[in-house]
Amino acid sequence: MAKRRFWLNTDSSEAKNTLALVGEKQWLSNTYKALKEISLIEKASNNFSLPVMTPFNQDAYNPALEKLLLSIQELAAKAEPYMNGDAEIVLRAVSAMNIVYDRAADTIENYTPQGVPAEFVGQFKGFMAQVSKPMRVKAAAQSRQISKLVQTGKLESPNSIVAAPHGQTLTKMGWSHPAAALALPMTIPHSPARRTASTKGER
Repeated sequence: MAKRRFWLNTDSSEAKNTLALVGEKQWLSNTYKALKEISLIEKASNNFSLPVMTPFNQDAYNPALEKLLLSIQELAAKAEPYMNGDAEIVLRAVSAMNIVYDRAADTIENYTPQGVPAEFVGQFKGFMAQVSKPMRVKAAAQSRQISKLVQTGKLESPNSIVAAPHGQTLTKMGWSHPAAALALPMTIPHSPARRTASTKGER
């Protein structure tokens, strides 16, 4: 129960004190270390970029693309230890890596070479789409897997929505029940107040 309260608010001094009193100081230490590492993984994706050149120089672009792809592999390796174990840590690790994959794919897909013929641009973007596709597929597969585990009760957490489809949007809008991840866009509530499936007047 104390752990559940902690995950509802990781800054809660009451929850932390209760966990310490029941002999969970090591768990707290390990958990905060994991949360810090996962946060750094997500933040690293803010630095994804590819060089803008006029005219486009493929000899300069290719090493930059290779560096970006290597960064993704390194971040995935850092996240791997957190993909098993505590449900909340797993959810946050998956959510962070989904953000990494999506931001990397956006960076690659949105890049447009300058000062080259339109035909080259079309061919370039078609090839880059094939490079980014595995990232989109991986993120989608992870979200489906998490949703399946949550819906079947094999993975339980007060914040299980974060790694589900539409999870980032639903979290910002205040939903906390995993079933909310199944909602169609037109059923997402507009009220900023935090809601759960048990809130009076809701589904």
